[in-house]
Amino acid sequence: MKKIVTIILCVLLCIGAVGGTFALAKKLDTNTAHEQPNDSSTQEKPPNDKENSSSEDETPTPPETVSVWLLCTSADDLVVGDQIVIAVQSAEYALGTTQNTSNRSAASIEKDGHTVKFGDDVQIITLEAGTLENTFAFNVGAGYLYAPSSSSNQLKTHAGIDANSSWSITIDSSCVASIVAQGASERNTLLYNSASNLFSCYASEQEPLMIYKLVEQQN
Repeated sequence: MKKIVTIILCVLLCIGAVGGTFALAKKLDTNTAHEQPNDSSTQEKPPNDKENSSSEDETPTPPETVSVWLLCTSADDLVVGDQIVIAVQSAEYALGTTQNTSNRSAASIEKDGHTVKFGDDVQIITLEAGTLENTFAFNVGAGYLYAPSSSSNQLKTHAGIDANSSWSITIDSSCVASIVAQGASERNTLLYNSASNLFSCYASEQEPLMIYKLVEQQN
């Protein structure tokens, strides 16, 4: 009898052990089913900002600013501090840097529409205030241009500013500039002499002039 009881207990223990194993296996399967897959290939990649950027978002290159000598169409365009060159209307010459005994040399220029190009032998003039209202003094670096005479055609340079080196400027509808010294000298209009290829001051008609001013333009 005791032997039978022992056999029954062993059978029950075996059945319990098998049931526990099945329960544990089922629990493990359930937990595995609830876990998310860890596959990096299925994860959404963040957007690539460089790939999505458009060329339209790039900052445009600003236009280049260049210096040009532009034809003056009105005396109102001129103010103290401007830099100008004085050129012949009908020829490619401008007032030169060489001061002769009683006049100024002419230097070659290249006109292109309303602009002009030239070399170092062309005189660049800086406008300063004259001694009289609405006049300019022509600073040429070594002094100021002036009309010194009533008896002969002369254009010279001296150190100071007076009425003979104070110039009135008007510009007509053809862009011709009338440049007249306001002192006592009677030969006081700055003009170009085509026969002698020079600039001086006259009482009578010679070749008319034009003025080009240094300006900044967008290219």
